[in-house]
Amino acid sequence: MLRAHKYNRPSSTQTINYRPKTPELQDMFRQYGEAYRNKYKLPPHILKTMRAIENCRTSVMGGHVDICNDCGVSRISYNSCRNRHCPKCQSLAKEKWIDGTEGKLAEHWLFPHRFHYS
Repeated sequence: MLRAHKYNRPSSTQTINYRPKTPELQDMFRQYGEAYRNKYKLPPHILKTMRAIENCRTSVMGGHVDICNDCGVSRISYNSCRNRHCPKCQSLAKEKWIDGTEGKLAEHWLFPHRFHYS
């Protein structure tokens, strides 16, 4: 089922960088996943994770239509799987975690013991 959402068109000063698509885990699962699952007996939780990543941000997961407030152009955005092992879904959470813990981790790694002078 698709839902409509409104968004604002990017300004003309914004540049969009297009680069060739690099293979992702989802691509590898789609290309080789079925053969791998047929060759090896995998536990159910692994199968569930593989299928979630394969279907992430595709029509299988459903989606919504984004409509520009300025020009009315629409685009389809598909829903994510939200699986904790999915690189697409967890990349933002990972970056936030890294930013939030960067100073704390460095402090403990550099000085694991407190020095007491008497």
